[in-house]
Amino acid sequence: MRKIQLLLVALTLLTLSNSLIFAQTVTPATALQLCPDNNYDSLGTIEIIETLPADFLAGESGVTYSLILPAGFQFEPFTGNVYLSDSFTSGTFTVFPDSVFITYSLNLGSGNAGGIDSIIISGLKVRTSTAGLPSADIDRGGTATHASNAPGLNSHGSLSSGQALTGISLTSTNITCNGDGDGTITVNITS
Repeated sequence: MRKIQLLLVALTLLTLSNSLIFAQTVTPATALQLCPDNNYDSLGTIEIIETLPADFLAGESGVTYSLILPAGFQFEPFTGNVYLSDSFTSGTFTVFPDSVFITYSLNLGSGNAGGIDSIIISGLKVRTSTAGLPSADIDRGGTATHASNAPGLNSHGSLSSGQALTGISLTSTNITCNGDGDGTITVNITS
């Protein structure tokens, strides 16, 4: 019985040390509350940065890293940028209405011998036409192997939508609302 307890303690310590050693930092885009007016708003920068040089699996070729929006939201297609650090040998970046795809290869020589690698995604725009969507996370998908950043594990941003404008009885045809990403919505009424 004592041997089993010692073995369980050793396995627990090994698991904890691996999770502390192999991890990467995912800095999500700032939470954004959108107006349900179908206009695109800028999403903040998303950063995926290794903590140790082996956090991105070296030698992967043609793998994908994707961002998947929660239901009810859309990316502006073909808008945005991606930065891949020096250890990446190739990369493509495509933005579709429901997802972003980064396809890349990572040098076999990177990993423990290489520097800290990063993926930085910026310039994305999102919209919704649905009112009252609760806060939901932008998820990660794809085939790329990242320590401590498997699909569904880390939020890459949070989106929600405000309520539709109701009970307004004006003759104006130019009524807009602006979500500032800070949880407030400003309504502009002009005639």
